[in-house]
Amino acid sequence: IFGAENIINFDISGRKRWVNTHASWWDTWLLATGESWDTSQIDTLNGELKYTLKNDFDIIKNRLTLGVDLFTAENKLLTITPLYGTFNQLKIKKETCGVYVSDRIDISKYLIINAGFREEWAKYVFDQAENTGRYSTKSPKQDAFDLGVEYKYNLEGGIYGRISRSF
Repeated sequence: IFGAENIINFDISGRKRWVNTHASWWDTWLLATGESWDTSQIDTLNGELKYTLKNDFDIIKNRLTLGVDLFTAENKLLTITPLYGTFNQLKIKKETCGVYVSDRIDISKYLIINAGFREEWAKYVFDQAENTGRYSTKSPKQDAFDLGVEYKYNLEGGIYGRISRSF
């Protein structure tokens, strides 16, 4: 295709984090005085696949980007309060899948049009094992768009207008 340049990107990352609010030698004393003891573990994993097509037609330059991303996070919380004899365990899980398209068209070196759309599906799970036995899920769907025009009055400055909806 007329001077086309195709770029495919694949990114994947993750994180594991564990936090103990009273991780010191005096934990035993704190537990004996009735203060709460909390632990939290957050695990995340996300990935993105993106395809970019750069295409020039004479003086018109076009950059079209298509992509999909996936994200999952799980947060496990444990709270113990010995003074009141309470123990609470909560697990929150979030999973999302998003698809998007974005296009930038440089009609000339002075006029640029941008447009994009994104759709995202999510699932949340709330699982509180002790005391309440609550388990619930939510599955919202969101979409967003962006449309903009920029007029460059010189190579360093410009005037632009934009209409967008985000979530």
